Amino acid sequence: RDAVAASVADVSACVVRVPCEVLKQRMQALGPCGVSLSFTQTVSKVWAEGVKGFFAGFAATAMREVPFALIQMPLFEELKHNHPWAARAHAEDNKQRQGLIGMHCGFVAGSFAGLATTPLDAA
Repeated sequence: RDAVAASVADVSACVVRVPCEVLKQRMQALGPCGVSLSFTQTVSKVWAEGVKGFFAGFAATAMREVPFALIQMPLFEELKHNHPWAARAHAEDNKQRQGLIGMHCGFVAGSFAGLATTPLDAA
């Protein structure tokens, strides 16, 4: 359940993230006169390509994000529930300790997911 939710969330986030990345990359590239384009010039150029222009690279971005989410989110939840401090933190409603648990588990889950999926990014 967590894996599916994380994957849907990441693909949904790509709907916003990819057009922003397209614009950012196009603005960083030099224009025809060797000068970077302004934001409005870049939007006009991308818009001339149609909606597909804004979503160039969507599939590649989603294919990079989904495997990471499939590993990271379920692992995070499992670690959080089995953390040695979890039962006591919830019994005492200790928000500070719950935050530390989340931080520990997020670090481990994110590190492991990154380690497992980085070779896929480079391929």
